[in-house]
Amino acid sequence: MDLWQDCCEAADACQEVFFGPEEAIYLQDQGIILCGTSLAREHFLVRRTRPNFHVLLYSIKGQGRMLTPNAEKVIEADTLTLLPAGTINGFQLDSNEWQVAWLILENNEQWQGLANGEPEVSYCEHAQAIFHAMNMFFSEAKLSGNQSGLAVTCLDMLLQLTHKSLFKQGQQSGLEIKLRHLFNQVEQQLHHPWSVSELAEKLHYSEPHFFRLCLQHLGMSPKQYLLQLKMARAKHLLVTQRWGVGQVALALGYSDVANFSNRFKKHFGMSPSAMRQR
Repeated sequence: MDLWQDCCEAADACQEVFFGPEEAIYLQDQGIILCGTSLAREHFLVRRTRPNFHVLLYSIKGQGRMLTPNAEKVIEADTLTLLPAGTINGFQLDSNEWQVAWLILENNEQWQGLANGEPEVSYCEHAQAIFHAMNMFFSEAKLSGNQSGLAVTCLDMLLQLTHKSLFKQGQQSGLEIKLRHLFNQVEQQLHHPWSVSELAEKLHYSEPHFFRLCLQHLGMSPKQYLLQLKMARAKHLLVTQRWGVGQVALALGYSDVANFSNRFKKHFGMSPSAMRQR
């Protein structure tokens, strides 16, 4: 990028909702200048030259692109883009639409851990939860008043998730982001009989190469990781939703309830029925 100029451009098709201290005075106490959600469409471009604030972008769906004077990097869903104060940075729409939750933070002691870093994109397991917590906060602040106890509770939840996402923040390879993003999609369709070859094909890798990448970046084989996702969902449905064992087995793609029960017991050390009764 030869010529860098500060700008903020958004097409009329873009949608944005945000809150600042004027709408909720206690945001200022947390060092939050603004927070909001954006759905970018058609055209969306922001460039800044050494701003005196930090920006966190939690990408929910679609794709954007992080910009610096010397390089560009794709921003995929389920990632956190960290743009520290004092750096030259920007971002733009890089697909048909791009949905993000974002926070603009003061460059002060509360957020001093973000200073002196470089713009970066990394996988973020909390991105979706942060988006939903922010929407809950907006809804309660508007309906019940920005000083309501429930609105403050939602803000506390949002801040806790934000701190968790930053605590785990670190340089992660593009390969790990791709793998995490793939399995986030898989997690939405756990009833499907996923095979290793089908998963590998989605990333355009050979099956052996995909297997090695999973071991390297996820610490387990593709089948082991898929089983872990299924068992975590099974426990949630049994304990939190109080589903029957047969219902859970069917929802996770097990036609044989006994097979599901055996796998569950091997994973957790107790049967699904015993887990449900806890």
